[in-house]
Amino acid sequence: MQRNILLSVAVCFVVASIATAAASWLTRPEEDFGLVATEPILRLGQVTQTTLNETFELTNRSPEPIQILKFRKQCDCTEASLSTTELAPGETAELTCEWDTRGQRGKTTSTLLLLYGRTETRRKHSLLLTFEAVIVPEFTFSPAKLEFFEDEECSKTIRFETGRPEGLALSNVNCSQRAFEASLVEGENGSPVIEVAFDPALWGGDDRSFDLIAETNVEGEPRIRIPLFVVKPE
Repeated sequence: MQRNILLSVAVCFVVASIATAAASWLTRPEEDFGLVATEPILRLGQVTQTTLNETFELTNRSPEPIQILKFRKQCDCTEASLSTTELAPGETAELTCEWDTRGQRGKTTSTLLLLYGRTETRRKHSLLLTFEAVIVPEFTFSPAKLEFFEDEECSKTIRFETGRPEGLALSNVNCSQRAFEASLVEGENGSPVIEVAFDPALWGGDDRSFDLIAETNVEGEPRIRIPLFVVKPE
């Protein structure tokens, strides 16, 4: 019996130790979390096609000094600079960013991945920072893409609309695939219209995806690309 009592006490001690350790881990102070951002995701709402200037505030919540080694950009549309690359425990730095939204449309995200290390333990970590925005263009066009049957010669149109006081002007409309011929005409309300003609006899039969390219007088979107597809009849 005495042996069973000792065994029960030992089991209770082990269970209590595990529970204490788990509670300690779950309630461990914030400083164990490393480099943190006050707002790791900047939700900017609706923005225009321009260059946005935003700042992430970063704080070292670790008990060790931290060195920010480098950052990786999702695309060339983002530029960033740090106020400092070395942070003592509790110290704060600013990451100043420029996000170029020109040429982009609709719901868009851009990310930065910061790589940093703890000076004393030499452990490496990362912190993901994100921009989110709905980019509102200065003009619209419909449809957003054109599809042509591979055995049918036909023409289709793309119509443009804008609320710009100076209007919208297009130029240098072209497609690299000789099976397509694009021409620019004026619509009923004065807005430009692109007519695209497809000749299947000139199509090589290999590639099925192409781009129609046009230049505009809009600084926020000086060039547009409209997808063209050659599809099989249903």
